Amino acid sequence: MEVDSESSSCKRFHPPLNLERSVPAILPASALVLPGDAIHAPEQNTLRGHGISWTLNDDPTVLRATLAGAVERINKLVTVRSWRGRYIPNVGDVVVGRIVQVLPASRRWKVDIQARQDAVLTLFAIRLPGAVQRRRTREDELNMRSFYAEHDLIAAEVQEVKADGTIMLHTRLEDKLGKLQQLGLFVAVPPGLIHRTSRAFASLGYPRLCAVLGVNGYIWIYWSTDESDSAEPNQEQLPQSRGVKVPLVPALTTSDAKAFCRARNAVLALSMLSFSISVESIRYVFGASATIEPRDMLEPPFLSSLQDVMNGSS
Repeated sequence: MEVDSESSSCKRFHPPLNLERSVPAILPASALVLPGDAIHAPEQNTLRGHGISWTLNDDPTVLRATLAGAVERINKLVTVRSWRGRYIPNVGDVVVGRIVQVLPASRRWKVDIQARQDAVLTLFAIRLPGAVQRRRTREDELNMRSFYAEHDLIAAEVQEVKADGTIMLHTRLEDKLGKLQQLGLFVAVPPGLIHRTSRAFASLGYPRLCAVLGVNGYIWIYWSTDESDSAEPNQEQLPQSRGVKVPLVPALTTSDAKAFCRARNAVLALSMLSFSISVESIRYVFGASATIEPRDMLEPPFLSSLQDVMNGSS
């Protein structure tokens, strides 16, 4: 059996990145601070938050970082958010979580969101099938697994963070929140690399390829389906009393499957280089890698070229 010497070579040639595409304004690795780095704070009465210190030997307008991460400024409050630590929840954050435990007796689910402790989703905080507004009944308690079972992935919003650290979630306000049951891929990255934005649900620039960017570092890349797909007469459904439909699994072409892999590897490449992950940065890496195979996106030549381009744009 003959082996192609070019494909078996360890040193693959990678074409240069498509520089005609505009590089998004993202947070490069050079902008992240390390312990001891100086942070300029010219404002008067600046408040020192988590990961910030000040010494007597420094100028009053100079702060020092005590953590490795990204600097965040909210009015006069300056903090350092570690990009390798656990997720710190804020009210209003859209997160992607995995159901780890169903507790019918207490009417709640335990959800893993990559935080210091599991979040809590109560039966009263979910959106019922068909957006029905009614009181939860004993039947709902007995059938909690018909809504969310163990290992299910969900998109939820942080509703409250209690004084004891308990994280309360809800899924009742938006149609897009709830169980993630489309055909898709799950990717986990450090939470500090996710760029906080109001666009948690977005298209990745390839037809019907979308993503849910959880602020907690969990990302769901999925294949969007049309409304007509869910109305097929031969579609399998759960009992009508629950009102839940099982979505059809679309038939993907080879190009579609490669697009899935390219989007996943774009996220992983940004994570490996410690670049901020946003919809814009994923789209850029997705398009810039169009001349190579998806499997080559995580190899040193492409990562080195990507780092040079990103650092040159900052």
